[in-house]
Amino acid sequence: MTEPSRSGTLRWAPHCLTGAAIALAAYHYWTSYRGSLPFIQHRSVHLGGVYIILLLSWLQPNGGLGNDKRRVPLVAGLIVASSAFFVFSYTKDITFVRRQDPASIPLILWGVGVLLLGLELCRRVLGWMLSGIVMGLAAVVLLAHLDFIPWSGWMASVTTSDMANTSLFTTQGIFGSITGVSAGVVASFLIFGGMLSASGGSDSLMDLARLLVGRFKGGPGKISVVTSAFFGTVSGSAVANVVVDGVFNIPLMKRTGFKPEFAAAVESTTSAGGQLVPPVMGAAAFIMAEFTNIPYRDIAMAAITPIVLYYLALFVSIHIQAVKQGLGGIPQSEIPPVSRLYNPTFIGSFLTPMIVLLVFIYVFNRSLTFASWAATTAIITFVMLRPGKPLIERLRIIWTGARTAGIEIARIGAIVIAAQLLISILGMSAIASRLANFLAMGSVPVGLGLVFLALVVVILGFGVPTAAAYVIAASFSTPIFGSLGISPLPGHLFILYFTVYANVTPPVMPATYAASAIAKANAAQAGMIGMRLLFPALLVPFIFVTHPELLLNQGSFGTFVPLFVSVAAGLCITAMGLGGWFGRTLERREQPVITIIGVLIAWPNLVLTLIGALLLGVVLLPRWKGRGPVGVSRKSSDRSINHS
Repeated sequence: MTEPSRSGTLRWAPHCLTGAAIALAAYHYWTSYRGSLPFIQHRSVHLGGVYIILLLSWLQPNGGLGNDKRRVPLVAGLIVASSAFFVFSYTKDITFVRRQDPASIPLILWGVGVLLLGLELCRRVLGWMLSGIVMGLAAVVLLAHLDFIPWSGWMASVTTSDMANTSLFTTQGIFGSITGVSAGVVASFLIFGGMLSASGGSDSLMDLARLLVGRFKGGPGKISVVTSAFFGTVSGSAVANVVVDGVFNIPLMKRTGFKPEFAAAVESTTSAGGQLVPPVMGAAAFIMAEFTNIPYRDIAMAAITPIVLYYLALFVSIHIQAVKQGLGGIPQSEIPPVSRLYNPTFIGSFLTPMIVLLVFIYVFNRSLTFASWAATTAIITFVMLRPGKPLIERLRIIWTGARTAGIEIARIGAIVIAAQLLISILGMSAIASRLANFLAMGSVPVGLGLVFLALVVVILGFGVPTAAAYVIAASFSTPIFGSLGISPLPGHLFILYFTVYANVTPPVMPATYAASAIAKANAAQAGMIGMRLLFPALLVPFIFVTHPELLLNQGSFGTFVPLFVSVAAGLCITAMGLGGWFGRTLERREQPVITIIGVLIAWPNLVLTLIGALLLGVVLLPRWKGRGPVGVSRKSSDRSINHS
């Protein structure tokens, strides 16, 4: 079969895509410094760029329509139609249409066509999951006015005209606040991430991780913890984190002796957690600040303790597995010398930009968009001034970073279009508020309500990027917090954590599937191992949402320290019980005992903590007397310890 001709227009399709992506990145870089246009105009430019880039991607060799030049008129027509709509919204405040007179039928049909095209763009980026949810919910809400529909009493009646007008001509629709976040701080940090990667910052991070933890037991797994934590905070995507880090970390783990399934589980769980690491925390934290009106700095500060506990539990689990298998670190020859940290790439592409970012956020108290602009500018300055590279090579680095950022801005933008529509429909239907009233009237216990909420959030997050999953879950869950007596900051962090867990929760677990493909592992087994590794971390959201003093800025230091120590100790013991090692390899019947002891110690209740400590003493007492742990002879215990 002959390949389609790439003559004529299609020869320039990749160049057109590159040009559009760089133009969109350049626009957002400029607005990060100078400030954006009036918000409707700014969001119109952003959405217009999103549509153009994603429509041009259809004409790429792997873009869905292929290289066939007969498809060009279709794509060109869609670009013109969608761009004209956003030009209209730019030149005439589109919300003005709704305030003055009802929109004309042709204008509504035009706008609905643009919305449906946006859902199709989201489908091509993400698959059917999110677009299908939006269309399904819209159908359910539109049918709710029929008396014979079973769910009619659970939601408000909405007409087709009301839904179209609200989605198109108000700030509750596609021009809403989440689109504003996507067109602002999210875009600016995606540019920062693109430049960081293109300039060699990710390679420098790998060198740092190998130097810090590579020589210890299970070194490759611990390297995954460090690299995924740092890279994930910028990427904002568990799957992207797996793809970037996993190609290095997973083969290294397998070569050291970890089984493929365990390597895949480690990479997926550490990559998922990267979206919870301050200062960036992916796109979801910025959206949380918009949702809650809580300053982003407060959110980032509160997130420090939970993510430290998250990675502490994973670190202990990896160490236990390495001890059980007798695995060491990576070869000394693969550990970079300390002098590598003084090279220009590490300092200019990684260390300096991160310092600039933190200083502008926390010292100069500048906006997040300006701080990310300053960090990006630091990278660009380093690239352009660094000696030893020809000018064309330096420009190519900046070109590559801008192109990557522009395409990623467009991909996130398509997802946000669908998420913004979902928020709009949920708001019109009043489903969440009525469910909250139901829970309040039913006096549902807080613990049961939190378990229900966690399950709903994980299900809503199946197959959906964390930022979009958070938007969906927050729209649904926010009214429920009041009925359960939960404060906004711990409550929204609770939601964010479980949207992250959805990336590695069977059966969907996209991050685990991506890691399993790299590791050539059984995805189902990797998923179960991942859940075992994550179980101690799963306790953390339930603890901080019921005991907010675990968060750094939610209580006194005197209360925080003993609470953090007891929770950390309990999680480590829980990880040991689940991992099957507690000074020696545990028998199956002993593992749940140690696990339960760990949970009791971790939970912030004095009585439960004392019971757990007492039981732990009972377990350790025989060993202190020289006979090994309970039920095991000293000879067997010594042999296990010597082997480890």
